Amino acid sequence: MKKILSFFSKFEDARQAMPYPWRGTFLIVAIAPFFHAPLAYTLLVLFGYQVCAILEQMKREQAKDRMEEVSDTDHTSESEFWPEGGLSYEHQRTLVRVAMMLRRMP
Repeated sequence: MKKILSFFSKFEDARQAMPYPWRGTFLIVAIAPFFHAPLAYTLLVLFGYQVCAILEQMKREQAKDRMEEVSDTDHTSESEFWPEGGLSYEHQRTLVRVAMMLRRMP
């Protein structure tokens, strides 16, 4: 039950954090009459679009949190592998972050 409540809490937070997708809404509503789509189908597609936009925002927030988590970890152990005159510290840090993200990919 806690997971369900947590999901809906995150869903609501993502819905409030994102700007309203006016462009997609306009396209759905403007194109529906050209396809002679009934109002019920148009509203169903519009509702589905809104839900998918919110879920996408949730995924973005999760990825952002993971990136912050990766950037907060200490990467001093990797510094011994870099040559002295090689990459700057910022470039090394970015490269290590990308490598860690690639390791986590399925």
